[in-house]
Amino acid sequence: MCSSPSNGRTTTGAFVARLILCLTVAGCGVVGPSDSPEHSSISGSAVVGDEGGFSVDVEGNFRKEGMLHAELSWTVVAPGSGRFGAQTPRLGLLLDRDCSMCPVVSEDGPANQCPLSLSGPVETSWRYLVRIVNSRLCGGCRIEYRLEVTHPEGSVRLRPPRTCPRYVVHLPQCVQCPGVTNPVVDLQASPPRARMRVGDRALIDVNEAGCFTTTYQVESLSVADPAVAEIQNDVWGDPSYLAALRPGQTGISATVLQVDGSRVQADLGHCATTFDSCAPTRLVLEVVR
Repeated sequence: MCSSPSNGRTTTGAFVARLILCLTVAGCGVVGPSDSPEHSSISGSAVVGDEGGFSVDVEGNFRKEGMLHAELSWTVVAPGSGRFGAQTPRLGLLLDRDCSMCPVVSEDGPANQCPLSLSGPVETSWRYLVRIVNSRLCGGCRIEYRLEVTHPEGSVRLRPPRTCPRYVVHLPQCVQCPGVTNPVVDLQASPPRARMRVGDRALIDVNEAGCFTTTYQVESLSVADPAVAEIQNDVWGDPSYLAALRPGQTGISATVLQVDGSRVQADLGHCATTFDSCAPTRLVLEVVR
């Protein structure tokens, strides 16, 4: 462990670089007598998604107070893609109380080389998280990691990663954006549609629908009929615009890779509420003169 791939190539076979998180727990056992510090070992693989806040969370509940020691080692086994694909992640190791307003108990990093290690006190009245986090985009690079935790009597386990069953491709409304024209959404038409004129250019994005703050990677974003419209990149090379080319109707879809490695297909849609409570209405794109 503690190495990165050379010249941006993976040597581990046909892994999809934009997979988000595929975790396997190994060890997690307890050794030694009950009055001695316990040891837990957790290993797995994770693709560090650029959307949402990436973290691998290990949850600890302790029956005795004492000191917790954790050491993290990892290897980058597959590079990411896009303009961030050549970068390695900068990982940090945190010991937190499971409390959104509580200060960090102990931390090490961020760093692009391992190992990282920390020590901090734990109490019986709190649930704790040992967290692997990332502070630099790497285009969905894939790591393999091993976390060794020595702790007082209690239980340590990997917290299941957050997933979302549904995503939506949407056309954000923009005020005073040069070169951008907002589409007209017609929910009374059959089928419901987003209407643009030839030559218009709109913003386009992919979001969770009915969920919030999961980590994910958009693997692809495409137009069913590329003669009607096309996806255009921004100055950074990211797909950000939808350009209307000629009259017609077409679908727009995306493939999203989630924290558990599953793929979710997303279609162009309209959300009447915020994304965390959205049940999207599917739309077709209609281009008129």
